[in-house]
Amino acid sequence: MNIAVMSFIANRAAVDGLLRSGIGLETTILFAREGAAVLMADISEPALDKALSKVHSILSNTPRVETIKCDVSKESDIEAMVKYLDDWGGVDIMFNNAGIMQ
Repeated sequence: MNIAVMSFIANRAAVDGLLRSGIGLETTILFAREGAAVLMADISEPALDKALSKVHSILSNTPRVETIKCDVSKESDIEAMVKYLDDWGGVDIMFNNAGIMQ
């Protein structure tokens, strides 16, 4: 990763969604490795637990990495996540890797 991107990510708050796919989890690891605080969001609590364990096993000194169960098809879940992030002082980076199938 180039220096401009690294300095942008460090000390930022990031939200990452849909962790089962691999892309979301790898993005979380990348953001955390570069010093971002990351909120991992997924519809599946077991997937979140597994992802958080993997992050901690790969990165021994992780910054703030937390999880929240969120179904992006439910406005109430989105509102709860936004409220949760208010305590962080807002969001600097949003990586939306989630979708809604109909």
